[in-house]
Amino acid sequence: MRDRLRGAWFRAVGVAGVNPISRRLHPLLYRWTGGAWLLGRSLGNLTILLTTTGRHTGQLRVAALWAYPDGNRLVVVGSNGGSHHAPAWVLNLRSRPEGTVELRRERRAMRAQEAAGEEYERLWQLVNAAYPGYEAYREWAHRTIPLVVLSPDSAAAGPQPRDGRNGQHRAGCWRRRTRDGDLAQQGASGDAKLSVAPAPRL
Repeated sequence: MRDRLRGAWFRAVGVAGVNPISRRLHPLLYRWTGGAWLLGRSLGNLTILLTTTGRHTGQLRVAALWAYPDGNRLVVVGSNGGSHHAPAWVLNLRSRPEGTVELRRERRAMRAQEAAGEEYERLWQLVNAAYPGYEAYREWAHRTIPLVVLSPDSAAAGPQPRDGRNGQHRAGCWRRRTRDGDLAQQGASGDAKLSVAPAPRL
């Protein structure tokens, strides 16, 4: 009975995460609030916005994802709520392994690489320790769940649409959006360990 309840809970969380309405609203509300409260951390998991370039359209695509710090890197999980198919953002990164991460009101250009081998096993333990539902999603999906490692990219300016309209990111820099809407540079070093402040509580 307990296992059935856990499975139902993990399934409910997965469905909520891939719901089309949630996928559209979460990024908008995240940016509006700066990732405050449950928008920036839910069930103990840090939430980021990841912007990728659509592999077919070349347009920017934004996804709200749980992320797990690993040194100065972030690990994101392509579980897609236990779906048989990998999420679109994983496919986009396979086509173009560059993205932009928004962590609360900070932004940074990142380079993506899928974990493999011993690193995959280590990171799989890391993400499952934070949220055991991933193991259930792997069983339901009948596929290898991609673990994508996002590392600071000092040589990239973040994803840009094909028409070139995107001047918001500078290589390797966290950038903070100030109250008046301007972006202030936070520093170009990508070597410092990622520091995540606790989210305010309701």
